[in-house]
Amino acid sequence: VAECDEIKAAGLEFTENLPDIEERATFSTTEKTHLKDKYFLESNDKIRCFFEEGAIDADGNLTVEPEISLNKVGHALHLLHPIFRCYTYSERVKSICKELGFIEPAVVQSMYIFKNPGIGSEVVAHQDATYLYTEPTPPVGFWIALEEATVQNGCLWLSRGSHRSGVHRRLIRNPDEDSDEALIYDKPAAVYPQSSFTPIPVSKGRSRTASPTSDFQMLHV
Repeated sequence: VAECDEIKAAGLEFTENLPDIEERATFSTTEKTHLKDKYFLESNDKIRCFFEEGAIDADGNLTVEPEISLNKVGHALHLLHPIFRCYTYSERVKSICKELGFIEPAVVQSMYIFKNPGIGSEVVAHQDATYLYTEPTPPVGFWIALEEATVQNGCLWLSRGSHRSGVHRRLIRNPDEDSDEALIYDKPAAVYPQSSFTPIPVSKGRSRTASPTSDFQMLHV
């Protein structure tokens, strides 16, 4: 519990030190898709804040309180932030990787995800490998609940068996260099039967590998 509180406190510090208004303006309009894509693509070796939909106006000013303005922070927390680096490379995590059969595991990204109530857009059903593809070994994600994750406050739901049918689609760089969209999907979205979904509530501090009503924080490595 104390470890979760330390990580959560570190995550909440980002809401107290938001990017300047010029950087926030990147997220303010749909016309700036190419700037958003660039901001995202260049975040692999940086710590960058990503705002909730509707959290800022056209000029980059906040429309909500700072503590609920961020959707996530990523993607190099494990490299650049001392607290996140400490827990990412802890003996506990190394032990789990070993049990999963990894010989030389590598961390490719890390995120602190806010599940703020009453703001943002729906997170549709998806596979993480759509956005983070590795071969020949598929990626393994660690989701650590920093608060109680329940059905009522928006815990993760999993589609049973979907991990056995390969990667259903990928987000790739757009081959059309003249397009405003730097990233596109290579296939239509997969359709998962609602009956296949199972909620995965977890206790604070537990790990298991949503909607605008969600109200808890998590660390995703």
